[in-house]
Amino acid sequence: MSPDAVVAGHVCLDIIPALPRGARFVPGQMIEIGGTGFAAGGAVANTGVALHRLGVAVCLVGRVGADRYGDLLRHILAGHAAHLAEALHRDDTAATAHTYILSVPGADRMLVHHAGSNAAFRDTDVSDALLAAARALHLGYPPTLEQMYRDDGAGTVALLTRARAAGVTTSVDMTQIDLAGRTGAADWPTILRRFLPLTDLFLPSVGEMLQLLDPARWRRLATQGDVATLLPARDVAALGRALLAMGPALVMLKCGARGLYLCSASAARLAAAGHAAPRDAAAWADRELWVPAYPADLVGTNGAGDAAIAGFLMGVLRGFGLSRSLDAAVAVGACSVEHADAIAGVSGWPAIMQRKAAGWRRDWRDPPGPAWRRDDAAGWWCGPRDGAPLASHTDDEELIP
Repeated sequence: MSPDAVVAGHVCLDIIPALPRGARFVPGQMIEIGGTGFAAGGAVANTGVALHRLGVAVCLVGRVGADRYGDLLRHILAGHAAHLAEALHRDDTAATAHTYILSVPGADRMLVHHAGSNAAFRDTDVSDALLAAARALHLGYPPTLEQMYRDDGAGTVALLTRARAAGVTTSVDMTQIDLAGRTGAADWPTILRRFLPLTDLFLPSVGEMLQLLDPARWRRLATQGDVATLLPARDVAALGRALLAMGPALVMLKCGARGLYLCSASAARLAAAGHAAPRDAAAWADRELWVPAYPADLVGTNGAGDAAIAGFLMGVLRGFGLSRSLDAAVAVGACSVEHADAIAGVSGWPAIMQRKAAGWRRDWRDPPGPAWRRDDAAGWWCGPRDGAPLASHTDDEELIP
């Protein structure tokens, strides 16, 4: 079976201790946990398996070490469907990437990560034959893929160039980095300028982008709490528009419990977005929207953004309109946070539709700003620049160095 989507990039083993509510990390203190869970993690597993559960034919491409963690990771993926582990490359020179996820119930998580075999992932790991068979390519977490971000992102540019030449719709998700590590030393504004013109759908979180583009401000906010909650909506919008000006067809910034911010380019740019381009590009063009989240019983936020991306990509691949695709994104993301790992809560699109039919409604909060207009029928807030071409946004704050 040919894949509708290829999900490539970062894959790892998630190690998840069941921490008690209110747990605090204090040197010299012991914390009793309720056990330890293991899950396939990273964008490849989180978005890829969620797409599979949502009914999308998907192929997962990543690198796994020749070790016990790698064997366990393959076993977990094959448990969802045998073919999901078949395209993973075995790397005999590096350990399998793994992440300790320290997620206290009711709070955002902390990650302790070893990049391992992901550092060796390269653009040629995704074959031309695979690109020729697919409609969409999703690249997950370039900041964790050393061969993809080095030399100002040459590997990422090479992969996206080949995908675009094959007519494939391209999407990219980012991730949080260690500012004191190798990724923190990379020139991310330059890297973004190089690969965003080759990206149709840019789908990072707002905190990730603030960290890459304004690390000083990110540090200030991160010491106060959740960046996605604390950053004013006007600054979220300015960040999204600055990224859109670099060339993608669409930017969707994930904002946690606040929902999603979206801005989009012209109908011509959207129509050129490959095999999975929107059928009605004009309806997707020149939009500025804020999509409220669905209420959820929060257990863990790990991978919820990846799951939301899976919901959105499912909508795009099935030819949903913009409103329905964004609804799928926030619905799948909300289901994800109700479990410790990213996938357990994603039971399939029919089950999510049944939940909505039973009365599950959006968490409409105060307007993002004074000029935002609520559209109940579409399920979003329309921003002050909704319907205006990007070139008319002359008062945008310059956020990218």
